[in-house]
Amino acid sequence: MSNSKDLVRIAEERRRREETTVQQNLKRIERDESPFQLYTPADDPQKDYLRDLGFPGEYPFTRGTYAVPAVI
Repeated sequence: MSNSKDLVRIAEERRRREETTVQQNLKRIERDESPFQLYTPADDPQKDYLRDLGFPGEYPFTRGTYAVPAVI
């Protein structure tokens, strides 16, 4: 379950991911923005978001190996 400290950490990691991993992948597929919503702990507060799910394109790769898909 997420607490307020976890939510702050997730928000920081989400910003970092959007500025690095997502931007790199958007350049790769020649897009300006991702057409997909990234879900956060608010969608499943019973999980440890960073440990159990993580971000798309990053370890533990539970949400795919790319930050954004190449074909939409």
